[in-house]
Amino acid sequence: MMRSRVAQAARKASAPSATATKLFVHVHPGSSRSALVLDSVVGDGDAGQLNVSARVTARAHDGEANDALRRLVAESLGVSRSRVSILRGEKSRDKIVAVDGMSHDDVVTVLSDT
Repeated sequence: MMRSRVAQAARKASAPSATATKLFVHVHPGSSRSALVLDSVVGDGDAGQLNVSARVTARAHDGEANDALRRLVAESLGVSRSRVSILRGEKSRDKIVAVDGMSHDDVVTVLSDT
């Protein structure tokens, strides 16, 4: 019971702001190297859905791949890990990741340059 309260508190502490940019990510755990690639932008302007592929070297075991994904997104976009949170898909390869502190256009620019 205590563990779930701690987990709930951690989720509330890392809840993204209403202006956070959302990435729709398909994760490939256990890859030979890590990479974050912008696959497509569906829609126009700030309403466009950002579809991203992420390759992480960590295996999908005990949340290791999720931690590696947060680290990869933060490093790729130049933000701190505390600004990256997984909104949906903790136990799935398809995830929705929120990035606080970066606009939609900035994310597109950074990921297009890689």
